[in-house]
Amino acid sequence: MTKKLKVIIVIFVLYIVVIGLLPVQIGEAFFYFLFSGIVFSPLWVIIIILMLAFKVNTGYYKHFFLLKRILFFTILLYLWGAVGDTLWFTLITDKLYIRADPTTNYIPIVPFGWWAIDEMCGGRLVDGISIWHLRGLWLIWSIVIWFIAIITYRLILMSKPLYLKMMPPYKQE
Repeated sequence: MTKKLKVIIVIFVLYIVVIGLLPVQIGEAFFYFLFSGIVFSPLWVIIIILMLAFKVNTGYYKHFFLLKRILFFTILLYLWGAVGDTLWFTLITDKLYIRADPTTNYIPIVPFGWWAIDEMCGGRLVDGISIWHLRGLWLIWSIVIWFIAIITYRLILMSKPLYLKMMPPYKQE
């Protein structure tokens, strides 16, 4: 296991410890995994269907290899999105906008919008903040989360045991 991969594992462990110490964060993480899972599940199904549609050109070995890697990356993005949602909740929610429902505020693949504020139930923007400020902040936040997910993905693939497992089987022609 590389040194960088160990650092990433330590960051995840610290995240779990911080969530364990803050009762409000436990609820936020629960809602993230629940509602973001609802968002990510159709994404995984769409990826599988698209991969099956293009299987004819790539063959079974390359198809399975590529599908496994894409699903692995989206799972990493889903997990790092939990960290992003927790930080969003801690640093931005109730400071830039008041939310009415305790649902997920940040999802790395769904742009921020009025769905997170929910004015019908009493949510509102804090004075001087527009929805476009929050959308710009979401974009910056998402670029960082995607970048971290990509770096984690590359580091995990570079570690020997998992890298060998992710390789397609050697096929002689």
